Amino acid sequence: MDSFFNFIKEFPFLKMEATGNDYIYFDFTTKNFHPNIINTQTIPLICDRRYGIGSDGIVVIANGKEYVRMYMWNSDGSYSKMCGNALRSIAFYWYKKTNQKEFFVETEVGIHQAIILKDSGYRGNVKIQMGMPKFEPVEIPFKGSERSNQVYQFYDPNILPYRGYVVSMGNPHCVFIVDDPDKISLEVIGPKIENHFLFPERTNVEFIKINSDGSIYQRTWERGAGETLACGSGACAVHVVSVLEKKLPTKNTIHLRGGDLILEWDRDVWLTGNVSMLYLGSLTDDLFKKLLNINL
Repeated sequence: MDSFFNFIKEFPFLKMEATGNDYIYFDFTTKNFHPNIINTQTIPLICDRRYGIGSDGIVVIANGKEYVRMYMWNSDGSYSKMCGNALRSIAFYWYKKTNQKEFFVETEVGIHQAIILKDSGYRGNVKIQMGMPKFEPVEIPFKGSERSNQVYQFYDPNILPYRGYVVSMGNPHCVFIVDDPDKISLEVIGPKIENHFLFPERTNVEFIKINSDGSIYQRTWERGAGETLACGSGACAVHVVSVLEKKLPTKNTIHLRGGDLILEWDRDVWLTGNVSMLYLGSLTDDLFKKLLNINL
């Protein structure tokens, strides 16, 4: 029996959620890591909510050039350069590991300051610097040419009668302002926009309603994951669009199905919200080997 449970110490993972956006986290900071060692074909199995652990994706915490580094894959196995909720979760994990309350986390799109605002055991409140929004089509990337103020627009009347605002927060987002996001058939509309030819690297899609108090309600179809309870980088894109196009305050609350996020925008966009550590587990020897293209 002891030999059967030896894998528990060898291949641990931590399940965390941030505003309902849940990921499986592996700490590779004591090992050499390169993203090429991940077998992305195994990720959908591990993320499956019936036959696997269940999550919106997997995240690897590794050593960067100067700071701790995030690598992230969506539940379909596609790689993502940025995820605001995963970034906040890594920050809380790293605080628990090092006892530092302010530090930096590296991603493929930059270096992000993290500030731990509250620690309630396995639950915390984290503020993260998400960087500057990008509006140029080549940076998003986006092949459209229509624009409104600073923001380029997506429009395909064969899909929707609305125009979407296109912004990058390290990954592409298309934001639609509608009367009631809950009346949008997201599982039908989302994939059509995500995979539209105007988005050569696909896109995340947000449908939002501006409430009477100025706050925002948001639903998100995430590229490579489908509808999620929250999207941190999407909330940042939504906030930027609301400030530029609707003159809303530079600090605002966004309500998502998984909870609330606080957004602030001066030069950089800052994202604040709750993080929870849910449970610690381990992959079996066989499944862990399938996750890797090489043996450690």
